[in-house]
Amino acid sequence: MSSGKKLQIKVKSRAVPQLTPQLVEPPVPVASPTQQKPVAVSSPKLNGELDFSIIMDGKTLAGLMGAIKALAIESTLKIEPAGMKLRAIDPAGLAILNMDIPNNYTSIFREYQCARPQSVSIGLESFMIPVDAESRTEGKIELWKKKSENFVRVSLLKEVQNTKVRFSDWQIEQTTPIIDVWRVKLPEIRTDVSLTVRTEELAKRVSSYQSVGGQFTIEVDKTQISLKTRTDVLRGTVTYTPAMAKQFKVWDTFSGKFDLNFELKYTAALLVSGSGFSEWLTLHLGKDQNLRIEYFTSMGVIEQFQARKPVLMGAI
Repeated sequence: MSSGKKLQIKVKSRAVPQLTPQLVEPPVPVASPTQQKPVAVSSPKLNGELDFSIIMDGKTLAGLMGAIKALAIESTLKIEPAGMKLRAIDPAGLAILNMDIPNNYTSIFREYQCARPQSVSIGLESFMIPVDAESRTEGKIELWKKKSENFVRVSLLKEVQNTKVRFSDWQIEQTTPIIDVWRVKLPEIRTDVSLTVRTEELAKRVSSYQSVGGQFTIEVDKTQISLKTRTDVLRGTVTYTPAMAKQFKVWDTFSGKFDLNFELKYTAALLVSGSGFSEWLTLHLGKDQNLRIEYFTSMGVIEQFQARKPVLMGAI
């Protein structure tokens, strides 16, 4: 930001979060003169002015949030001393993402400090602009918030003479979600059959279905799992047998062949985009008509709960 003024991202609170972020150059610089240039970060302990300061690996953060953005337009973070929790829901209310990241997960956190537990709601379109920009550098990304401010800051950090220095300051207004995602009850999944396969392999197969769209059917029995899609002019089927999977487990609750039907765009969104950071995934399938997908990553397990009916009742 060579002009000396800061680009401030503002997402106004509305009934539906704004999809397209606006870059606004304020008439008067928001930051104080000492923040107009790179400033040294304070000591590892919070200085009493900050609610939290979390230093993360930029590329890992960009990969995670970019994949989530494929499914949802907004995410809510619970930032607590023990770690960060993340939850997001797709606009149709059919899929929920849930993830817990303990503060000692060094694969993503370089430093983790939280003085005041809180929930932070952010529009992913806005959040990804600075994260994408700064993750291309060799520095780390700091997510931080002052007690006196309602917006969240994203900064690029670099080491200068053994001192961490903030080289940028993006300010992201928090959104006011119409749904309290932490009041949403996660769908109960009765697992009758589970399938563990390489994420990239399944993503390539399912991505070919995305252009078809429509309903996505999973047929399950004791000997194979078939993923099917169909339109008036095109049909496709991918079949997995125990020999083709890392793990093919039939649970004691299994009582016969069954079918599951989902909207393809919500089932496949995270699967296709998440293949870059998750090597393996497990599908948990059951006659209760719900689906749970576990993505195994270096940051922990991301759970995707997929329901046939919206799961948002009681959360608005």
